[in-house]
Amino acid sequence: MAQNSKENTRSSDIKFIDIAKTIPSELLESASSAKRIDSKTKLPSKIFRGFVQAIYMDVLIGNKKTALIEVTTNEGITVYVRLTDGGLRQPKNPGLMVGKYYAVVITNLIDLSDSGDNEERFCAIGSIQTAEYMIGYSLNARMAANPKEFHDEKRIGTINSIVNTDINGRRHEMVFFEYSGLQLMMMDYQVGYYSQAHPLTSEYRLGDEVAFQIQNVELTRIDDAERGLRGSYFDIRASGKRFKENPKITVNRLVATGAFINAYITKVDPVKGVLVEVAPGYELKATFSNQTAGSNVKKLDAVEHTPVQVQVLSVDHTRRFGVVRVLSFPQGFADTSQVLF
Repeated sequence: MAQNSKENTRSSDIKFIDIAKTIPSELLESASSAKRIDSKTKLPSKIFRGFVQAIYMDVLIGNKKTALIEVTTNEGITVYVRLTDGGLRQPKNPGLMVGKYYAVVITNLIDLSDSGDNEERFCAIGSIQTAEYMIGYSLNARMAANPKEFHDEKRIGTINSIVNTDINGRRHEMVFFEYSGLQLMMMDYQVGYYSQAHPLTSEYRLGDEVAFQIQNVELTRIDDAERGLRGSYFDIRASGKRFKENPKITVNRLVATGAFINAYITKVDPVKGVLVEVAPGYELKATFSNQTAGSNVKKLDAVEHTPVQVQVLSVDHTRRFGVVRVLSFPQGFADTSQVLF
């Protein structure tokens, strides 16, 4: 006889008290102090850096279902944040917040104690949006007070994702990183100088540090009724180019010293011929010692960015064009699916 089974599906009767983690007794005083309102700013007195452990999409608070973000601060305090208070730059898919660090403040403590408890039981309610506003406000004030010093400061972020995108038919990458609990983003051409042959993923991995400077901090308003996101936040524009060598300097050095280097095939065109990248943004025309070698270059070499050994002969910085002499071309490299070294 077949046994009836009931599928375990999402339930609408999960109450907040059923999932709430209470504050450890030894951290209760710290949490209570952190939520105190500063008399001057009218904002909480402390900002925490916290790790998003989970997002609960359907939790009953009173008679209303809401989505809650569970954040664990570096100190070990679990803070619950309504999704609508999870920051005005949060991703459209809230699940992408899980596993990342965010700034958070504690705005309230809820007493979960009952008559049978031997000690007080409190859980923390907080806001990511308020924390991000407070950090942005502070950065904006520092920028206004001393712009040069502020813009020149070298800052370090931690990469948490690199996403491919397409802009006008060209492959680009968006680099998302955390800095002091803020989730920021730079395009590949802001992290450094755009290279066709070397995507950022060839240099950076998740968890790597990325150097940058803040170019601007601007107060911005958002009103997204569909997602329930309303308010003001500080938009932060970053760039890491200053900490990368300018390709113009690189190319000048190559020409002046007659250097032999590895370059990478980026285009095989019936009119322009074979172009190789010697530095980010510099695709130079390749000349071969004999026509046989040149005729062996295939379009697949441009796709695979086949490496060739070259000497840079000349360059025009205005057009970012020039000529290289190919010294060595690895025959059939692009046709080889697995290259052994």
